[in-house]
Amino acid sequence: MYSMIYKFYYTLLFFTSLIICEDRLKQARVTEFIASETIDYVENIRAKGDTKEYLYVCQTNAYLARAKARFILNNIEDALSDINITISRDSNFFEAYYYRGQIHFLQKDYTLAINDFDLVIQNGLFMPDVIAQKIESQFRIYRDNSILLDINSFINTVDSKHPSMGKLFFYKGAILFKQRNFIQALENIDIAINLSPEIWEAYMIRGNIYRIQGNLDKAFTDLDIAIESNECPREVFLYRGLAHATSKDFKNTIQDLTIFLALTPGYHQNKPEAILQRGIARYYEGNLNTTINDLNEVLKRKPDHWLAYRLLGLVYLKKENYSKALKNFNIAIEHGDNDADIYLHRGITQINLFSYKNAKSDLSTFIDNVSKSHPDYAHALNKRGLSLFFMKKVTEACIDWNYSFSLEIDNDTKTFIAKHCVN
Repeated sequence: MYSMIYKFYYTLLFFTSLIICEDRLKQARVTEFIASETIDYVENIRAKGDTKEYLYVCQTNAYLARAKARFILNNIEDALSDINITISRDSNFFEAYYYRGQIHFLQKDYTLAINDFDLVIQNGLFMPDVIAQKIESQFRIYRDNSILLDINSFINTVDSKHPSMGKLFFYKGAILFKQRNFIQALENIDIAINLSPEIWEAYMIRGNIYRIQGNLDKAFTDLDIAIESNECPREVFLYRGLAHATSKDFKNTIQDLTIFLALTPGYHQNKPEAILQRGIARYYEGNLNTTINDLNEVLKRKPDHWLAYRLLGLVYLKKENYSKALKNFNIAIEHGDNDADIYLHRGITQINLFSYKNAKSDLSTFIDNVSKSHPDYAHALNKRGLSLFFMKKVTEACIDWNYSFSLEIDNDTKTFIAKHCVN
């Protein structure tokens, strides 16, 4: 019942808005016609030699009136032309600068918009709306501390019901997010969404904060809303792709990150990470050749990316190309990969290359640097035992095999013990 009532009111509101909008457009067309007639009429009089000042002022006002009407009618270029004529005739006609600033904003000439809005602010016109519009222009150019002072001033001094308030809380939250101040960013974005639920990018940023905080259910809820709006920048696919990677949903990781990368043909600071995470997902999906392609793309952009080298080593290990696996594991360690796991992988690679002494050394490094609860601890003991066996250190090999079998029952280990160890 309540949903039907809400539908009725939303439908009523929608059609009411259409009627109001249509009335506004009709009025704008009338204004445009009257203003054009006035401009032509005055021009004819002045052409006949009548140079009275009030005619000039009347014509200037008509240019601005027509510009405003054309602005409403979305005839932006002609509106701008009329406004420029207005300003050229009277440079102190500050109302004209306000409308020109709005046009520059629509044309994404944000610096020009800010210059016009500054003139309006200096003359105390259209307050506080013009301040909000200036902040919005600044936000489109840069998202940093330089505009936080203006945002805070607006939030603290202007009526909380001002229609721009939701946007400004969003801008503040977005800036704080960029500074990695996630707690305060979340507080401001929550307010923004409560005030203006149609700010779709707010859901994108909030979803990404939830992702970073590990709250994946909330992250997916917000990121899905953002994507379904079709109003968010390409980063929304990056953030959802990374969330899928965290949840180990590799199929959807590949899908979202591929969309992000298709939308990002040029430079993007997060592009290497997106390619890397897609490569990892492809590895776990068993797509080894495409994994190699992704990892090589990462290394083109970041030649010292040790994790990419480690992953290449794992791919080649799985493909049984042990020489390439060893080469990449070595480079990963040279570039700073000090994680114990890489010594396990390199140790196993060394066994397959018959380099048993080096294998034993790497496997010992792994065993000495992880706890017994590590899922590969027993496996490492098994492999070190194998290295020791081929080094003809059977007694030591049996110690490792017996210890490994006591931690984890494994048929291979059981076979080694039965064949080579004295009960």
